[in-house]
Amino acid sequence: MKKVLLATALLCFSSAPVLAEGTHYTVTGGIPYFVIPEISYSPNAEQRWFANYKLGLDDGFSAGFEQAVSDNNRHALGIFGGALGVRRSHVVRCNNESQNGEQENIGDAFDELGCTLAVEVLETIYNNRTVNGVGLSYSYNRHGLSERGLRVRLEFGYGRIEDANFDKNGVTGGIAVGYQF
Repeated sequence: MKKVLLATALLCFSSAPVLAEGTHYTVTGGIPYFVIPEISYSPNAEQRWFANYKLGLDDGFSAGFEQAVSDNNRHALGIFGGALGVRRSHVVRCNNESQNGEQENIGDAFDELGCTLAVEVLETIYNNRTVNGVGLSYSYNRHGLSERGLRVRLEFGYGRIEDANFDKNGVTGGIAVGYQF
C-alpha cells in the first residue's frame, strides 16, 4: 500500500514542471472510493486527460479522457479504463452442515445470530474487490472543464473481477465530489 501511495505522489509531482500550464490536481471523494487524488492535463479548455488512484472499499488506478459538451465547458462526457467500482467477491456464510450434508448442533440460536452478524459486517468491509474494465463518465465542473473549482463525476462501466475465489463480469460505477486545483 505504501508503494502505491508513493507512486501516486511521484506521478503527481514529477509531471508538474513539464505540463505546468495545463496541469491540474484534483482531490475527490465519494462512493465506493472515499479518497481519489487525481492529476490531469488540459491541452485546451474543452479537453482533459486524467489519471487517478482510487482508495476506499478496495483500491485501483484509472486513466481517461473527457470532452466538454456544453458551450460554457461545464458539462463533459468521458471514457476511461481501469478501476470502475467495487463488488463483493465471494460470500462466506455461517452454516451448521457437516461435510457429508448432515446437520450438526454447533450451538444455540444466539451463537448462530452472532456468527451471521459478524460475517455480514466483516464481509462488507473486507470482501470487496475492484472491478477493472472500461467505463463512461459524466462530469459537471462549476467553472469549466479545465478551471479550478467544484467537480462532480458520475462513472459507469463494465469490467471483470479476477480473484482467487471469484471470477465474474459485472456492471458497476460510482460518484465522486471534490475540488480541482
